[in-house]
Amino acid sequence: MINGLSASCRALALATALALPGALLATHAAATTITFDALPDEGTALSDPNGGTVYKENGITVNALSGVAAWWTNPGYAHLDDAGTGFTSALEFNAGGGTFDALGFSLLSLGYLDLDPFLPPVTDNILVSGFSGAALVASTTFTLTDILFATQDLALDSSFQGLTSLVIELAYPSGQWCAPCGHFDLDSVTLANVAPVPLPAPALLMGAGIAALGGIRLSRKAVLDAREADEV
Repeated sequence: MINGLSASCRALALATALALPGALLATHAAATTITFDALPDEGTALSDPNGGTVYKENGITVNALSGVAAWWTNPGYAHLDDAGTGFTSALEFNAGGGTFDALGFSLLSLGYLDLDPFLPPVTDNILVSGFSGAALVASTTFTLTDILFATQDLALDSSFQGLTSLVIELAYPSGQWCAPCGHFDLDSVTLANVAPVPLPAPALLMGAGIAALGGIRLSRKAVLDAREADEV
């Protein structure tokens, strides 16, 4: 009886210790949508100690790669200009070193100014890039509509999976001299399978050791309880 209980407890402790690292690595946060609801306006962003370049929401860090991350006329959006203002032309999204899948985003077009009738219409001026570390692993382009206040819901394909960062940029068109030529409000950047940074090996071993010690304590208690029962 004692041996049976002890063996059972040892098996439980071993199973817990073996399963713990895998469970820690497999932990995923739920899919999240960056809504920009707490993003400041331009004036507040410019007075920020970080220069208005960093915004955080639901565990995702958003960095303005030029200018400030702020809203302009519509609270709850991030405003992007392609040139000539204090607003950023590109936003970078990351999970602090963890990975995620980028599903898509929405934008509200605030118009496009084409001043040179001799140039071809501007296309592919929204650039989306996905990175794994420093390596570019996914990229695509979209065309900003010149219809004022038109909403565009843009989906990303399966190549935007397992990313460590995502960049959404409004490019300045070649040959133009307006500033800005185009601008839009960004919203609902949707990320899935957001995973935390994997724990380093020493931390995993420590967790396994703690679980094993807990199993040993349980085993000893079972033995003592069985002996007391036999003596009674």
